[in-house]
Amino acid sequence: MFDKKRVIEYLSQYYNLPLSVNSIKGDASLGNVFRLKIGGGQYILKQHKGSRLVEDIKFESELLACLKESKAPVMSIKRVDNQDFFQINDHFFSIYYEAQGIRKNHATITASELNSFVDTVALMHEATQNYQPKYAKKRRDLFVFDFDEYMMTVMKNEPVNNYLTNDVNKLKDILLSNIERIPIQAIHNDLALLNTYFNQEKVSCIIDFDDCCIGARISDITNALYDLVVIDGRYDNDLCESLVRRFKNREGLSDDEVKLVPLLMFHRIINGMMFFYKYKNDEKGDYYSIMYSRYVDCYLRVRREIV
Repeated sequence: MFDKKRVIEYLSQYYNLPLSVNSIKGDASLGNVFRLKIGGGQYILKQHKGSRLVEDIKFESELLACLKESKAPVMSIKRVDNQDFFQINDHFFSIYYEAQGIRKNHATITASELNSFVDTVALMHEATQNYQPKYAKKRRDLFVFDFDEYMMTVMKNEPVNNYLTNDVNKLKDILLSNIERIPIQAIHNDLALLNTYFNQEKVSCIIDFDDCCIGARISDITNALYDLVVIDGRYDNDLCESLVRRFKNREGLSDDEVKLVPLLMFHRIINGMMFFYKYKNDEKGDYYSIMYSRYVDCYLRVRREIV
């Protein structure tokens, strides 16, 4: 529960300046995030998820500091009382400088912006390649095959379930057998165009490090590719291979990593299919039903190529 009055009292006492806190509407992806005005400055106030531990928040702060040192264009924390976060009641908060620029999607991103996106992701990975955080968040190798077991049970009567359980088990076996042969390091873990701002044809800021962790570099890259190559449930394999070659040239990806991209993309498609099935009976049911059907088609088409 967000206690607006208590937050204003706390920050007003610290800054001794007029301030206001307002919800950011129309962007559900941002979660429990608010626009904060302090004097003449404008910032983003985030109430961290209830499930986040203090060590997780400290890990994020350390990672952002490391990336800032490497000149990577990532979000910046505005410290309060010389701390990267503060606590009110049982909730933790951080204040960030507001990202400057605009978001793009697969249809509006330019060639120059795409090159900048690839370079920025590579720069982030180079900066954290040998990074050893003091507050090491739990290693998340298994995130790459984190399937919604509940949704698989719910979907047991769907025709697609004839293949689903077997495919998921195959994916788990393959990824487990490869995980020790690929680079593991600090990663963003939710890289996407949605979390990227552009200005003057270049990436101006990467935001939303809530899920950052120690994980597989190639999983991070696959997340970055997903919004570009899976559009409305349609997978562009040629474009995916072209973009993977860019990352391979820029980051020196190993052959083992490159071979995992189609499998990790397949994982994302399966989870996308589950997502739209889960919500196809709600108030936006028509849209979700259409998207579910498209993802089923995409799933069946991709499985023929890689399973």
